[in-house]
Amino acid sequence: MLTEAQARELMPLDELPQTTDRLVFDGGTGLALRVLPSGYKSFVWQGRTPRGRMVHLGLAEWGRAGLTLRQARRLAAEVRARVRAGEDVEALRQEAQVVQRTAQAESKSPKCSMIMRLIPRATDS
Repeated sequence: MLTEAQARELMPLDELPQTTDRLVFDGGTGLALRVLPSGYKSFVWQGRTPRGRMVHLGLAEWGRAGLTLRQARRLAAEVRARVRAGEDVEALRQEAQVVQRTAQAESKSPKCSMIMRLIPRATDS
């Protein structure tokens, strides 16, 4: 399992040219920390729909301006549950993008609004 210390120490791959992202998975949950060649880190969720289609969904930034590993795990579990329940992945993707744009426009960290908008829907139904 990925730890906060490992996430903090992760660096882009040393390969040249640096054109690929580095994905470090957190066990078998589908949660991964994506490290860009620039050093930017964000959480993504990767899994399959009930019909077997592969899904890659960006969650939020990692670190001070984003989610902690614990929050990302919780969010990934909710996303996984919603996808397995048959919720439209494109709707989830659009919802996440709107939340991130709104948070950026309001100069707030996306972590609170992302968790508050994605998680309550899964627990309400």
